[in-house]
Amino acid sequence: MLIGPPVPSHVLIPLRVPVPIAAVLAAATAASSAAPMNPSPVQDRPAPAAASESAAIARHRFSLCRTGDGEWALVILVEPRAGWHVYWENPGDSGDGPQVEVTLPAGWQAGPVVFPRPDVAMSNGEVFYGYGGPVEYVVPLRRVPGASPTPGAEAAAEPAPWSARCALMACKDMCVIERLSGAGKAGELDRSDLPARFAGGTVAGRSLPVAAEVAGVTARLVPEGMVIEGPAQGRDRVSFIPALVPGMEVTLPKDRPEIAGTVSGGRFRIEVPMSARGADPSGAAAAGLVLLGNAPADPCVRLSLPHPAVAP
Repeated sequence: MLIGPPVPSHVLIPLRVPVPIAAVLAAATAASSAAPMNPSPVQDRPAPAAASESAAIARHRFSLCRTGDGEWALVILVEPRAGWHVYWENPGDSGDGPQVEVTLPAGWQAGPVVFPRPDVAMSNGEVFYGYGGPVEYVVPLRRVPGASPTPGAEAAAEPAPWSARCALMACKDMCVIERLSGAGKAGELDRSDLPARFAGGTVAGRSLPVAAEVAGVTARLVPEGMVIEGPAQGRDRVSFIPALVPGMEVTLPKDRPEIAGTVSGGRFRIEVPMSARGADPSGAAAAGLVLLGNAPADPCVRLSLPHPAVAP
Protein backbone atom coordinates (compact mmCIF):
# COMPACT_ATOMS: atom_id res chain seq x y z
CA MET A 1 0.00 0.00 0.00
CA LEU A 2 1.30 3.42 -0.93
CA ILE A 3 1.07 6.09 1.74
CA GLY A 4 2.28 8.99 -0.35
CA PRO A 5 4.39 8.69 -3.52
CA PRO A 6 7.86 7.09 -3.62
CA VAL A 7 10.61 9.58 -4.40
CA PRO A 8 14.21 9.49 -5.56
CA SER A 9 16.96 9.63 -2.96
CA HIS A 10 19.56 12.35 -2.46
CA VAL A 11 17.83 15.42 -3.92
CA LEU A 12 19.04 18.73 -2.54
CA ILE A 13 16.95 21.92 -2.37
CA PRO A 14 17.39 25.32 -0.69
CA LEU A 15 16.13 25.49 2.91
CA ARG A 16 14.78 29.04 3.02
CA VAL A 17 11.85 28.58 0.64
CA PRO A 18 8.58 26.66 1.21
CA VAL A 19 9.28 23.40 -0.62
CA PRO A 20 6.55 20.78 -0.89
CA ILE A 21 7.89 17.36 -1.73
CA ALA A 22 5.77 17.44 -4.88
CA ALA A 23 7.72 20.39 -6.26
CA VAL A 24 10.96 18.50 -5.80
CA LEU A 25 9.52 15.42 -7.47
CA ALA A 26 8.21 17.44 -10.38
CA ALA A 27 11.69 18.81 -10.98
CA ALA A 28 13.42 15.48 -10.39
CA THR A 29 10.98 12.91 -11.82
CA ALA A 30 7.78 14.70 -12.95
CA ALA A 31 5.91 11.96 -11.12
CA SER A 32 4.07 13.37 -8.10
CA SER A 33 1.03 15.59 -7.48
CA ALA A 34 1.05 15.76 -3.66
CA ALA A 35 1.50 19.23 -2.13
CA PRO A 36 1.21 20.77 1.33
CA MET A 37 -1.62 23.10 2.25
CA ASN A 38 -1.43 26.61 0.81
CA PRO A 39 2.20 26.58 -0.45
CA SER A 40 3.71 29.98 -1.17
CA PRO A 41 4.65 30.68 -4.79
CA VAL A 42 8.35 30.38 -5.49
CA GLN A 43 9.89 32.16 -8.47
CA ASP A 44 13.07 31.20 -10.29
CA ARG A 45 13.77 28.18 -8.11
CA PRO A 46 17.07 26.54 -9.13
CA ALA A 47 16.92 22.97 -10.38
CA PRO A 48 17.66 20.36 -7.69
CA ALA A 49 21.21 19.10 -7.63
CA ALA A 50 22.08 15.47 -7.04
CA ALA A 51 24.11 14.80 -3.89
CA SER A 52 26.92 12.27 -3.95
CA GLU A 53 26.21 11.34 -0.32
CA SER A 54 24.17 12.61 2.61
CA ALA A 55 25.13 13.40 6.17
CA ALA A 56 21.51 14.01 7.19
CA ILE A 57 20.53 10.74 8.91
CA ALA A 58 22.72 9.16 11.57
CA ARG A 59 20.73 5.91 11.66
CA HIS A 60 17.35 4.44 10.81
CA ARG A 61 15.53 1.19 11.53
CA PHE A 62 12.32 -0.52 10.39
CA SER A 63 10.71 -2.70 13.11
CA LEU A 64 7.66 -4.96 13.14
CA CYS A 65 5.90 -4.42 16.47
CA ARG A 66 2.82 -5.37 18.47
CA THR A 67 0.74 -3.15 20.73
CA GLY A 68 -0.65 -3.81 24.18
CA ASP A 69 -3.95 -4.93 22.65
CA GLY A 70 -2.38 -7.28 20.11
CA GLU A 71 -2.46 -5.04 17.03
CA TRP A 72 0.46 -4.79 14.61
CA ALA A 73 2.52 -1.83 13.44
CA LEU A 74 5.60 -0.98 11.45
CA VAL A 75 7.78 1.51 13.31
CA ILE A 76 10.31 3.59 11.39
CA LEU A 77 13.04 5.03 13.60
CA VAL A 78 14.84 8.03 12.13
CA GLU A 79 17.69 9.78 13.94
CA PRO A 80 18.87 12.98 12.23
CA ARG A 81 22.49 13.98 12.60
CA ALA A 82 23.34 17.00 14.75
CA GLY A 83 21.82 20.18 13.29
CA TRP A 84 19.48 18.35 10.93
CA HIS A 85 15.72 17.93 11.35
CA VAL A 86 12.84 15.98 9.82
CA TYR A 87 9.13 16.80 9.77
CA TRP A 88 5.70 16.24 11.30
CA GLU A 89 2.66 15.64 9.04
CA ASN A 90 2.30 19.43 8.65
CA PRO A 91 5.88 20.71 8.28
CA GLY A 92 5.00 24.36 8.83
CA ASP A 93 6.27 26.92 6.32
CA SER A 94 8.88 24.68 4.65
CA GLY A 95 9.65 21.04 4.03
CA ASP A 96 7.34 18.02 3.97
CA GLY A 97 6.51 14.96 6.02
CA PRO A 98 7.62 11.43 5.16
CA GLN A 99 6.01 9.36 2.39
CA VAL A 100 5.79 5.63 3.11
CA GLU A 101 5.17 2.65 0.82
CA VAL A 102 4.43 -0.72 2.49
CA THR A 103 4.13 -4.13 0.81
CA LEU A 104 2.21 -6.74 2.84
CA PRO A 105 0.80 -10.24 2.27
CA ALA A 106 -2.73 -10.64 0.93
CA GLY A 107 -5.39 -9.73 3.47
CA TRP A 108 -3.36 -7.01 5.20
CA GLN A 109 -3.26 -3.25 4.74
CA ALA A 110 -1.28 -0.29 6.13
CA GLY A 111 -3.07 2.63 7.75
CA PRO A 112 -2.11 6.32 7.82
CA VAL A 113 1.13 7.20 9.59
CA VAL A 114 0.76 8.07 13.28
CA PHE A 115 3.05 11.01 14.06
CA PRO A 116 4.47 11.52 17.58
CA ARG A 117 4.30 14.94 19.22
CA PRO A 118 6.60 17.29 17.28
CA ASP A 119 8.90 20.13 18.27
CA VAL A 120 7.16 23.47 17.67
CA ALA A 121 9.28 26.52 16.97
CA MET A 122 9.99 29.60 14.89
CA SER A 123 13.09 29.24 12.74
CA ASN A 124 14.37 32.28 10.82
CA GLY A 125 10.88 33.75 10.92
CA GLU A 126 9.18 30.57 9.68
CA VAL A 127 6.91 28.12 11.48
CA PHE A 128 8.51 24.70 12.09
CA TYR A 129 6.79 21.47 13.15
CA GLY A 130 9.16 18.51 13.23
CA TYR A 131 11.91 16.63 14.97
CA GLY A 132 15.45 17.72 15.73
CA GLY A 133 16.24 14.39 17.40
CA PRO A 134 15.22 10.72 17.14
CA VAL A 135 11.63 10.08 16.08
CA GLU A 136 9.63 6.91 15.50
CA TYR A 137 6.92 7.12 12.86
CA VAL A 138 4.24 4.47 13.47
CA VAL A 139 2.38 2.78 10.59
CA PRO A 140 -0.60 0.68 11.82
CA LEU A 141 -1.03 -2.68 10.04
CA ARG A 142 -4.48 -4.26 10.01
CA ARG A 143 -6.37 -7.12 8.37
CA VAL A 144 -8.51 -6.08 5.42
CA PRO A 145 -12.16 -6.45 6.50
CA GLY A 146 -13.80 -9.32 4.62
CA ALA A 147 -10.74 -10.01 2.51
CA SER A 148 -10.36 -13.49 1.06
CA PRO A 149 -6.94 -15.11 0.69
CA THR A 150 -5.58 -16.14 -2.68
CA PRO A 151 -7.33 -19.33 -3.88
CA GLY A 152 -5.50 -22.35 -2.53
CA ALA A 153 -3.61 -20.29 0.07
CA GLU A 154 -4.27 -19.60 3.73
CA ALA A 155 -4.63 -16.08 5.04
CA ALA A 156 -1.42 -14.81 6.60
CA ALA A 157 -1.60 -14.93 10.40
CA GLU A 158 0.64 -11.89 10.64
CA PRO A 159 1.63 -9.02 8.32
CA ALA A 160 4.78 -10.73 7.10
CA PRO A 161 6.84 -11.09 5.05
CA TRP A 162 6.82 -7.32 4.61
CA SER A 163 8.87 -4.64 2.92
CA ALA A 164 8.73 -0.87 3.17
CA ARG A 165 10.24 2.26 1.70
CA CYS A 166 10.24 5.71 3.24
CA ALA A 167 10.99 8.93 1.36
CA LEU A 168 12.15 11.43 3.94
CA MET A 169 13.00 15.12 3.70
CA ALA A 170 15.72 16.25 6.10
CA CYS A 171 16.96 19.83 6.33
CA LYS A 172 19.83 21.85 7.73
CA ASP A 173 21.42 24.57 5.54
CA MET A 174 20.02 22.60 2.61
CA CYS A 175 17.31 19.93 2.36
CA VAL A 176 17.88 16.39 1.15
CA ILE A 177 15.33 13.72 0.31
CA GLU A 178 16.52 10.34 1.55
CA ARG A 179 14.99 7.03 0.47
CA LEU A 180 15.13 4.49 3.29
CA SER A 181 14.04 0.85 3.09
CA GLY A 182 13.57 -2.24 5.20
CA ALA A 183 12.12 -5.76 5.07
CA GLY A 184 11.29 -8.64 7.38
CA LYS A 185 10.18 -12.27 7.44
CA ALA A 186 7.29 -14.04 9.14
CA GLY A 187 7.91 -14.86 12.79
CA GLU A 188 10.25 -11.90 13.29
CA LEU A 189 8.90 -9.59 15.99
CA ASP A 190 11.31 -6.81 16.91
CA ARG A 191 9.47 -5.42 19.95
CA SER A 192 6.11 -5.26 21.73
CA ASP A 193 6.19 -1.99 23.66
CA LEU A 194 3.69 0.08 21.67
CA PRO A 195 0.60 1.35 23.50
CA ALA A 196 -2.85 -0.03 22.75
CA ARG A 197 -4.58 1.56 19.72
CA PHE A 198 -1.28 3.27 18.82
CA ALA A 199 -2.25 6.08 21.22
CA GLY A 200 -0.78 7.46 24.43
CA GLY A 201 2.54 6.34 25.84
CA THR A 202 5.82 7.42 24.27
CA VAL A 203 8.08 6.33 21.44
CA ALA A 204 11.66 7.61 21.32
CA GLY A 205 10.77 9.98 24.18
CA ARG A 206 7.77 11.55 22.41
CA SER A 207 4.09 11.06 23.21
CA LEU A 208 1.71 9.49 20.72
CA PRO A 209 -1.57 11.37 20.23
CA VAL A 210 -4.74 10.27 21.99
CA ALA A 211 -8.12 10.67 20.26
CA ALA A 212 -10.15 13.66 21.42
CA GLU A 213 -13.07 11.54 22.65
CA VAL A 214 -10.73 9.40 24.75
CA ALA A 215 -9.11 12.47 26.33
CA GLY A 216 -12.49 14.15 27.02
CA VAL A 217 -11.65 16.98 24.61
CA THR A 218 -14.47 18.60 22.65
CA ALA A 219 -14.35 20.99 19.70
CA ARG A 220 -16.96 22.93 17.79
CA LEU A 221 -17.01 25.14 14.76
CA VAL A 222 -17.97 28.79 15.23
CA PRO A 223 -18.23 31.57 12.62
CA GLU A 224 -14.75 32.83 13.52
CA GLY A 225 -13.13 29.38 13.53
CA MET A 226 -13.08 26.65 16.17
CA VAL A 227 -13.30 26.40 19.97
CA ILE A 228 -11.57 23.52 21.78
CA GLU A 229 -12.14 22.66 25.45
CA GLY A 230 -11.15 19.87 27.80
CA PRO A 231 -9.22 18.76 30.90
CA ALA A 232 -5.73 20.23 31.20
CA GLN A 233 -4.38 17.04 32.82
CA GLY A 234 -2.48 19.04 35.41
CA ARG A 235 -0.70 21.25 32.89
CA ASP A 236 -0.81 25.03 33.05
CA ARG A 237 0.09 25.50 29.40
CA VAL A 238 -2.02 24.18 26.51
CA SER A 239 -1.77 25.07 22.80
CA PHE A 240 -2.94 24.00 19.34
CA ILE A 241 -1.16 23.40 16.03
CA PRO A 242 -3.03 22.74 12.76
CA ALA A 243 -2.83 19.49 10.83
CA LEU A 244 -2.34 19.33 7.08
CA VAL A 245 -5.94 19.64 5.81
CA PRO A 246 -6.25 20.86 2.19
CA GLY A 247 -8.16 24.12 2.17
CA MET A 248 -8.01 24.75 5.93
CA GLU A 249 -6.45 28.11 6.79
CA VAL A 250 -5.62 28.83 10.43
CA THR A 251 -4.46 32.29 11.47
CA LEU A 252 -1.46 31.95 13.78
CA PRO A 253 -0.39 34.80 16.07
CA LYS A 254 2.43 36.97 14.72
CA ASP A 255 5.82 35.31 15.27
CA ARG A 256 4.20 32.38 17.10
CA PRO A 257 4.01 28.80 15.76
CA GLU A 258 1.02 27.79 17.90
CA ILE A 259 -2.24 29.11 19.32
CA ALA A 260 -2.13 29.31 23.12
CA GLY A 261 -5.14 28.48 25.24
CA THR A 262 -6.25 29.56 28.70
CA VAL A 263 -6.32 27.23 31.71
CA SER A 264 -8.68 27.66 34.66
CA GLY A 265 -10.03 25.24 37.22
CA GLY A 266 -8.14 22.34 35.68
CA ARG A 267 -9.68 22.86 32.23
CA PHE A 268 -8.46 24.59 29.10
CA ARG A 269 -10.07 26.57 26.30
CA ILE A 270 -8.47 27.37 22.94
CA GLU A 271 -10.02 29.72 20.39
CA VAL A 272 -8.66 28.92 16.94
CA PRO A 273 -9.20 31.64 14.29
CA MET A 274 -9.81 30.18 10.83
CA SER A 275 -10.36 31.97 7.55
CA ALA A 276 -11.28 28.79 5.66
CA ARG A 277 -12.31 25.22 6.47
CA GLY A 278 -11.17 22.06 4.75
CA ALA A 279 -12.01 22.03 1.06
CA ASP A 280 -13.40 18.47 0.93
CA PRO A 281 -16.95 18.31 2.37
CA SER A 282 -16.54 14.56 2.95
CA GLY A 283 -13.28 15.11 4.86
CA ALA A 284 -12.29 17.17 7.86
CA ALA A 285 -13.44 20.76 8.25
CA ALA A 286 -10.60 21.28 10.75
CA ALA A 287 -7.99 19.10 12.40
CA GLY A 288 -4.88 19.43 14.49
CA LEU A 289 -3.02 18.58 17.66
CA VAL A 290 -3.63 19.88 21.18
CA LEU A 291 -0.34 20.08 23.09
CA LEU A 292 -0.52 19.82 26.87
CA GLY A 293 2.60 21.04 28.67
CA ASN A 294 5.96 21.83 27.09
CA ALA A 295 7.97 18.59 27.00
CA PRO A 296 8.02 16.20 24.03
CA ALA A 297 6.76 13.40 26.31
CA ASP A 298 3.83 15.47 27.65
CA PRO A 299 0.40 14.38 26.38
CA CYS A 300 -1.05 15.44 23.05
CA VAL A 301 -4.56 15.04 21.68
CA ARG A 302 -5.52 14.56 18.03
CA LEU A 303 -8.84 16.07 16.95
CA SER A 304 -10.68 16.19 13.65
CA LEU A 305 -13.99 17.92 13.00
CA PRO A 306 -16.13 16.85 10.03
CA HIS A 307 -18.05 19.37 7.99
CA PRO A 308 -21.38 20.21 9.63
CA ALA A 309 -23.41 18.86 6.70
CA VAL A 310 -21.97 15.36 7.13
CA ALA A 311 -21.42 15.31 10.90
CA PRO A 312 -23.31 12.55 12.77
